[in-house]
Amino acid sequence: MNGVFDDFVNSKCFVDRVEVNVWGTPRRATGSCIAPLPSIGIASPQSKYARLGKGTCSVTGNPVQWKYGNFQKPPWDLAPYRFLLRSESAPLTCAQLETAIDNVLRTRSRQVVSLVELTFDTSLGMQAVYRDLFTRSSRVYQVGSCWCVGSPRSAWRLRIYQKTWRVTRIEFVFRPKALRELHIRRPHDILRLRIADISRLVQWQEFDPIRTSVVIGQKASGPAVHLCLALQHRSMRHLDQLLRREYRVPTRPLLRPSPVQQLLQQMQSRFIW
Repeated sequence: MNGVFDDFVNSKCFVDRVEVNVWGTPRRATGSCIAPLPSIGIASPQSKYARLGKGTCSVTGNPVQWKYGNFQKPPWDLAPYRFLLRSESAPLTCAQLETAIDNVLRTRSRQVVSLVELTFDTSLGMQAVYRDLFTRSSRVYQVGSCWCVGSPRSAWRLRIYQKTWRVTRIEFVFRPKALRELHIRRPHDILRLRIADISRLVQWQEFDPIRTSVVIGQKASGPAVHLCLALQHRSMRHLDQLLRREYRVPTRPLLRPSPVQQLLQQMQSRFIW
């Protein structure tokens, strides 16, 4: 029940969380595939909805939530329903999402995906995942034991954290702007993540140790050599910045995809949805 699936570690990636805006007509009672729980009021100045419906998928055991009751003035851009599903007992699939919506709504006229968390569970060490990380984003920071790229409100965000003692989770959060750029609007479009070019957001690369050592020996001297060699074991991104800015070294020929990048590409090609 910790959201880690042994068959997926180092093998496949999956959707850990999905949120979908839905326009439709409600059923008088939820269908048999959802074990409903009492709804609760969530009306507040920070909430766009008045109530939260909750239940559990009777087939997978995954939790299902849906917000409803317009609490926003004016309501023009607000969907009547917002569904939220998470992978707790089994990985989410498009069929699970569609079934959950059909068990709450009698008819549907429109669906728009608003958030997707693409999740990679690996046995790689946290240090190796952080060390090889390259990104154009200027926001790389640590919150507790979690490394983050991008802000909580940015179009996309990367989180790296220790899910269990043996599993390091690498999680991409895609919000509406990023989803539109990936041509993802409806639930079945999420399968496009199998071929999405995530490398334009972040990459995991390493320096060729022999060629890089030669360049460092030619360009640096004294304590600077020790600094460069230390960065090679701590942060490839910072070593890249040092070589380019301080020593005017073109680093692209020295870089190659790291084992982290190779593993994630293999897992992405087996994306389950």
